[in-house]
Amino acid sequence: MTSGGSVKRHGRVDDVTLECRQSRGLRLVDASRQHVRYAFRRLRKSPGFTVTALATLAIRLGAHLTIFAVVDASQGAGYPAKRCL
Repeated sequence: MTSGGSVKRHGRVDDVTLECRQSRGLRLVDASRQHVRYAFRRLRKSPGFTVTALATLAIRLGAHLTIFAVVDASQGAGYPAKRCL
């Protein structure tokens, strides 16, 4: 018993649902894009902090990879048996 006026005014339920889902997804993408742009703007304004942060990340990554390589090489060296997965 729905009148034709409400469908014209509000649209079909499926169309409204699809529109809401699409708007939520794009809002998330837009918000993420704004956050990334803001972060890059802030990093450009303080080059000393940017260099320090990137150097710290590079040193930490190198240290972690070195430790992993040493531990991995030491675990399998000298054992004639097959490794079990």
